[in-house]
Amino acid sequence: MPRPSPLSETAKKLYIAPDAGVTGTRYPTLKALTDAEGVTLDTWQAGVAKLALATNADGHYAFGSGGVGMSLPRQVGKTWLVTRIVFSMAITRPYQTIIWTAHHTRTSDETFDHMRTMSDRYPYKRYVHGVRAANGQQLIAFNNGSRIMFGSRERGFGRGFDSVDAIVLDEAQILSSRTLSDLLPTMNAAHDPLYIMMGTPPRPLDPSEAFSTRRKRAWDGEASKSLWVEFGANRTDNPTAKTTWRKANPTLGKRTSFEAINRLRELSDDDFRREALGIWDADADAAVQTAISDEDWNACVVQSPPTETPKTTCVGIDMTPDRQTLVISRARRYDNGRVLIDVYDARDVREAGTQWAIDTVAEHWDEWAAVLIDAKSPAATLLPDFPKNIKVTRTQYSDLGMATGRLLDLAQTHMLAIPPKNGQEALWLSQQNATLRSMGKTGLSALQSVGVGELIAPLVAASLAIHGCWTTRRRPGHKQTLR
Repeated sequence: MPRPSPLSETAKKLYIAPDAGVTGTRYPTLKALTDAEGVTLDTWQAGVAKLALATNADGHYAFGSGGVGMSLPRQVGKTWLVTRIVFSMAITRPYQTIIWTAHHTRTSDETFDHMRTMSDRYPYKRYVHGVRAANGQQLIAFNNGSRIMFGSRERGFGRGFDSVDAIVLDEAQILSSRTLSDLLPTMNAAHDPLYIMMGTPPRPLDPSEAFSTRRKRAWDGEASKSLWVEFGANRTDNPTAKTTWRKANPTLGKRTSFEAINRLRELSDDDFRREALGIWDADADAAVQTAISDEDWNACVVQSPPTETPKTTCVGIDMTPDRQTLVISRARRYDNGRVLIDVYDARDVREAGTQWAIDTVAEHWDEWAAVLIDAKSPAATLLPDFPKNIKVTRTQYSDLGMATGRLLDLAQTHMLAIPPKNGQEALWLSQQNATLRSMGKTGLSALQSVGVGELIAPLVAASLAIHGCWTTRRRPGHKQTLR
């Protein structure tokens, strides 16, 4: 009997971010449940579960900030596996709020029906307190206070929640960056968050920026603290060959029948390749356009700062959505209109806290003309803690758009000055991670991460600092003369 192939050999792509710091896993709880259920996981299924539930040295989910992404064909059993992962998450820790959201209501309802059936069977039944099946309020409640809630994104489910501990994003091939940016902040207050994106390769017209960008970052080896698992055949493989089907679907002939794949042949050839064989379209690999091109960015590099004294110096403060990194970026404007930006300081909030930023501003208040924090930034929680004599500027919606526009104008005209990469790695990384999103009908744009959880706070903070250089009237050290 042939040896079962491990996940690393079964998957077309398995990316485990080096910075995730995997040291353990909560998989034993899941295995105990499936053993009691009388189910033996395939080797690849166990591999996915071990990684999805991996923990770091702090005992938190290793992929908590970067997330778990899975591109798997239909009929491979991804929903079957992830429902059991989610049940183990709810059972393992009390008072967990988990939301399962699909794009279509029909898909969300089907998953709820499947999990409701599970909850009435051994061994899961002993952990379940009750099930609510009311349309739009479907949930499974557990004896330990945990709950799993279900809904569709097409009806706006998930927005406005707070203190969510985990999110499953089913049908991730229909998931825009804007929708994702609405959902992920619901986990900001979670002590140990985790989100899972799973779907099939998107069609050309699907709003799939979040899923497609995550995949590209993983294939390029640049996704931070994230996991990506992809099953699929190659574009050059014969789509009618059984060997191609087996390559895409490791459950074929065991949990999935050949007849099930044959039924998918009713799809168009392109859709069959995507949904049955897991093959992404060629143009899905196209590069995501960054807000500032590499050409403009490199043209702005200066080896040393100007020798003259800057006309105005301002700083911006921003924090990553997961509240793990706090950044102070500085902008120095000179008489010729050129602006030098840099990261003045950046620290891990879990290790350094946030008081250091307030102390830094107080220390330099006599030389910095303005300190800016956007009202919608996680860093806005610092505002009440500043001394009364320090007037921090709280920027609003339109200010953020104007700040971004000023940054882009300076970069495109090469009036932006950027220090060399050595010592400013965070600033350079943020340029690679930042794209643009439209701010409605205003005509303005704001910086947005090209993926999920990618660091752009240094560049956002720099744009705020630049905005301050044009808007502040404060002149530190200047004494007003009365006449």
